[in-house]
Amino acid sequence: MILPRSLLKTILLFSLLVFLAGCGTTPPDTLTPDISSDDLQAMIAHLASDAMEGRRAGTRGFDYAAEYAAQVFEQIGCEQPFLDERGKPTWFQPVPLVHIEYGRKNGISIRTVEGDSSFGRGVDGLVFIAPGQQAPPDAPITPIFVGYGIHEPDLGWDDFEGLDLRGKVVVVLQGYPDDIDATATLPDTLVKHYEGWSGLGFGLSTRKRIALAEQEVAGVLVLPSRRLLARWGTLRYHEHWFDLLPEIDDRDQPADPPYPIVVLPREAVRHMFKNRDFNPLSRTGTPKRGPMNGIEITWRYDVKRTAVLSHNIGGFVPGFDPELAGQVVVSMAHLDHLGMREGGIYNGANDNASGSVAVLEAAGAFADQPGARSSLFLLTTAEEVGFWGSLRFVQDAPLPLDSIRAVVNFDEAGILADFNRVEGIGDSIFAVPLKVGARTHSLEEPWFKLAGSRGTSIFKRSDHYNFARRGIPSLFLWTGHFPEYHSTVDDLDRIDPVVLYESTLLLEGLLRELTNQQ
Repeated sequence: MILPRSLLKTILLFSLLVFLAGCGTTPPDTLTPDISSDDLQAMIAHLASDAMEGRRAGTRGFDYAAEYAAQVFEQIGCEQPFLDERGKPTWFQPVPLVHIEYGRKNGISIRTVEGDSSFGRGVDGLVFIAPGQQAPPDAPITPIFVGYGIHEPDLGWDDFEGLDLRGKVVVVLQGYPDDIDATATLPDTLVKHYEGWSGLGFGLSTRKRIALAEQEVAGVLVLPSRRLLARWGTLRYHEHWFDLLPEIDDRDQPADPPYPIVVLPREAVRHMFKNRDFNPLSRTGTPKRGPMNGIEITWRYDVKRTAVLSHNIGGFVPGFDPELAGQVVVSMAHLDHLGMREGGIYNGANDNASGSVAVLEAAGAFADQPGARSSLFLLTTAEEVGFWGSLRFVQDAPLPLDSIRAVVNFDEAGILADFNRVEGIGDSIFAVPLKVGARTHSLEEPWFKLAGSRGTSIFKRSDHYNFARRGIPSLFLWTGHFPEYHSTVDDLDRIDPVVLYESTLLLEGLLRELTNQQ
């Protein structure tokens, strides 16, 4: 499959034309069915160019990239896997989203015996991590401190005991007991639910959110742990994670809960707890759950919601074996990235134009030579803001989910980073296919490794997890953390052509084994 070697020479001209024409260019007609390094470099130069405007979901830049990917699928000979509203085949699956905008009036005033202080958004201000489906009370209200917010009475811990939280603003410690700055010991029965990534996230773990929703609270103020305060710049930088939500979120705890959630900055915490028995910044003193007498919170709520439409893009290759063609192997990568911010373009060459072109190139090889089982090649939207594209896919899949034999997700395929190999994380059933598939292209260990199971925290951090939650065998392939991650210098010149080529060979070999094994 060749997507134009000439494109490397004309990319700047394309950058101008794409804005004038309002759509992507059409790839040339010359196609090479084998895995080609030249093809990969041409495609990634296109998808990671400034013309794509960072490919943020819901923007014209992503739409340009999506149209280009669809043209690739068409030219290499894939079938259209989705149906539009008229029942006509299409390359695109609609992903309805909601864009959240926080107005200038958003903020919180804290009145104590020491005086009043107001906090809004900004470099050292509040971080809004969930808008909430309902506004909190706009009149002054005494908040209720609920410790760590762990409500597990059957497992030996209940921070809500004796408290009426309905309609109240609650203050909760971020993190969990046994964190590096904790003051209590988490019972063994609860460790698996609150330690690790789920406990140290940027706000509240899923179990905390569910428990607070059940209590019908009106709003949540999060007291950051010292670990989170040390990463405040990262939290502030990633606030965009919380401003694009799915129209329909049927998970146990949706990203847009009934109540808004705000992380308090250091100065707000210091003002709220000044001269009190407990200091949440140092975790010293004795935390006392209950109404925080002497404190009034006034929450100024100003949220605008706008409907946004993005799309997943897919190509389908039917299997050649009538007995196995009803089973499908899904290969996927997220096409979106971070877009443009403060004058910078986040081109996302490695994250994840690299994985996207690996999937496109593998699709070309399978379109030329199908496997016994059918293959679906899927490029998703809105992975960077919550895996919403893959969530939409499993909610409205174009095929029965129980027909999916396996899912392989490639996120970052162009730089061998901190562990100098392609690493697989997921179900153990992939161990043998990974080795056999690599062997078909003379790829030897330790260049690749199945290094972790679906119980590993990193396994929950990309699109395949929406499939894994439904019991579908899933594998996450990536090349590790790299210095340019989520920065404006994740550009084409950082990509190692040999790594990208061999990563794509590994993907194609793995898919061959999965589609053909008995």
